[in-house]
Amino acid sequence: MVKIMSLQNKAMLITLSISGWTARKQDKKVSAEVETAHNAKDAGRYNKLLVDKSYLDPLTQHAGKMRDYHYRMTLPWMDNGARLLPSKLFMEYRAEMEKLKTEYERLIDIFIREYDAKLVQDARVRLGTMYDPNDYPPGYELRSKFSVETDIMPVPSGSDFRVDVGDAERARIADELSERVAKRQAVATATAWGRIRDTVGLVHARLSADKAVVRDSLIENTRELATLLPGLNIASDPVMEDVCQKIVNNLLVNPSRLRASASLRRTVAASAQEILQMVPA
Repeated sequence: MVKIMSLQNKAMLITLSISGWTARKQDKKVSAEVETAHNAKDAGRYNKLLVDKSYLDPLTQHAGKMRDYHYRMTLPWMDNGARLLPSKLFMEYRAEMEKLKTEYERLIDIFIREYDAKLVQDARVRLGTMYDPNDYPPGYELRSKFSVETDIMPVPSGSDFRVDVGDAERARIADELSERVAKRQAVATATAWGRIRDTVGLVHARLSADKAVVRDSLIENTRELATLLPGLNIASDPVMEDVCQKIVNNLLVNPSRLRASASLRRTVAASAQEILQMVPA
C-alpha cells in the first residue's frame, strides 16, 4: 500500500458546488384551497413553477454534465462531497472545468436576458391568479443564485496534525486520522477497480453475445478508462498498470472491424475475460 505522504503528493481533495434557481415556490394559498376542497389536513403542498421549465432545462442539463465529468475524473473520499483528484489529472480537470464553467456562464446570460425580456410577463398569463410579482426578483439579483465553485484541499496526514493538546492525545488523534485516510484510500482504489470491472465486463458481455451489438461508444468508453487509469492508480499498483496496458493493447479495436468479424469479437472477448480475472474480488 502506498504511504500516506506519497498519497499527499499524488492527489488532492476537491469539492464541486453548483447552485441554481429552481423556479419553484410553494403557494400556501392554493395548498390551503386544495385541502379545503378535499376536506384534508397536512395532505401536501402545491409548488408552482414560476417560469416555463424549458428555459431552465439547458442550465439543468449542463450542470449535470459538469457533475458527470467531476465524478469521472475523481474518486470517492468523504461524505461531505470532497473527492480525490489525482495530481496526474489535475491539469486536464482544470482546463475542462474552466470550459464547462464558461459555457454555464453563457447559458446563465441567455436565461437572464429571456427572464427580463419575457418570462416574467409570460408568467402573468400562464399562472393566472397564482401570479405574485413578489416571487420575481430583478434579473441582476436572480443571477447571483447561479454559481459553480471548486474548492481544493490537501489530503490530510496524521504526521501533520499539530494542535495544542497533550502529547498522548495528539498522538492518538494523529493515529486515528492516518487510519481513516488509509481506509478512504482503500475505498478510492476499490472504486478504480470497480470502473475497470464494469467497463471491461461490458466489453466481454457485448462481444460474447451470439448476436453482438457493437456500438462505437463501447470502445470509446473503454478508451476513456484507459486514459484515466494511470491517474486513478493512486497506489501505483503494478497490477493495475498491467491491466491498463492490456486494455490499450487488446481491447481498443476499431468498432467497425469488430462489427465485421465474429472471430475478432471472440478474440477481444477472450482478452477482456483475461483482464477481468486480474481484477481483485
